[in-house]
Amino acid sequence: MRRLGAWAAIVTAALLGGGLAAGTLAAQKAFERPTTDTGPVDVRLVDAIEARLLPPSTVGAMQAGLWSVAIEGRPDVAIPAPAFLRVGVTYRFRWSGGEDETYRLIEVTSDGWVRGALVGSNPRIERWLTPARAISIERVGR
Repeated sequence: MRRLGAWAAIVTAALLGGGLAAGTLAAQKAFERPTTDTGPVDVRLVDAIEARLLPPSTVGAMQAGLWSVAIEGRPDVAIPAPAFLRVGVTYRFRWSGGEDETYRLIEVTSDGWVRGALVGSNPRIERWLTPARAISIERVGR
């Protein structure tokens, strides 16, 4: 009888683990593309075994209320701007789509952003740029 109880526990654990894995995979499929959105997100579990349907001796917990999932201590990730970029100098940025834009730099920050004035714009257009996204940067003037 003791062997049967252990065997039943193994089968129950396998079923529970398989159901949770299927539910996790289904939840991942619910998102069509990565997002940087923060805050509450609805997650849809498909084909998951509900804990309330299992015998109390197997699972001693029940879902109640809203769940909140968060990552604590998430580090800020910044790719610094190239060291050669200087305020007051004009650069031509080539972006991945092949378009070129020329900016006279107004500000270079330590977290990878630069603020530049679009050369030839009237009225003056200022933009924040991420140089790490450029496929090439060429100095074209002082």
